[in-house]
Amino acid sequence: MRQNKDIIIAKLRGQKGTVPIFNIFGDNNHDGIDAQIKVIEEEMTNDEIFDEWEDDEFILDRALEARNWLDGQDEDFMSEASVSHVADVERIIGIPSAEWDGRCYEIALKCLEAGVVVGKARYGQFLGKISEDCGTFAGRPFSQHGWVELPNGMIWDPTRWAFEATKPYIFIGPNNGEYDIGGNTLKRLAYRNGMRAPKYDQSKKQIDLTLDDADWDVVNATLSGNLDACRRLDVIQLHWVATADPKDLGESAKRIFAAIKAAGERVLIPIDNWQLVME
Repeated sequence: MRQNKDIIIAKLRGQKGTVPIFNIFGDNNHDGIDAQIKVIEEEMTNDEIFDEWEDDEFILDRALEARNWLDGQDEDFMSEASVSHVADVERIIGIPSAEWDGRCYEIALKCLEAGVVVGKARYGQFLGKISEDCGTFAGRPFSQHGWVELPNGMIWDPTRWAFEATKPYIFIGPNNGEYDIGGNTLKRLAYRNGMRAPKYDQSKKQIDLTLDDADWDVVNATLSGNLDACRRLDVIQLHWVATADPKDLGESAKRIFAAIKAAGERVLIPIDNWQLVME
């Protein structure tokens, strides 16, 4: 889907906060971005572009990239970039940042739907520091939270400021352990730390999964070696596997989840983990 001009310009404006002024060859990156914005805003023709920047090859090339996008010749132009200024996001999604507090996942979804950012909506727990001055979340050791995961694995979070009692800003950065998709870190600590995987119980509901040997080895390891010799699971064991951290299931996670769904037990898999692995 083609991005509209307002979003492209907002993304370009945000780039000035993330790229150095000069590149290693001494060219001015920011002047190049300004040229692209001008071309798009004014819908400058090729002749007008050459008249203005023919003496600077670097800026001329940047300006022509923007012209190519206007001509429909480069649909990927700025396609994976994200808007990074709060004012631009407010204008594009039509909701002032003063109303974002407590609506983290909703705002993340709206930003994705509007093309403000490209990535996947994630939901889980925020494990970072929560300010004592944060009225809504003060006193909590952690909080439910929603954000966007960028294609490169970085975090794009328009509402993190709500935990920090600061003015609104867009957080773009690595996940240093503050973002717990599906609450898997907390679940491991709260429910699995010190608990033993259930042993096979023939008296309970039985479930057959269709998996290859390598995936069965992962299931057995997840059950601490308690897999029945016939490779059948009782419902309690299946629940243990279905709620395991996908990281623990490794490359087998997608096949194991698909097998659980095929067995009619998709409901046992937490929705956040299903989205993380399958979508």
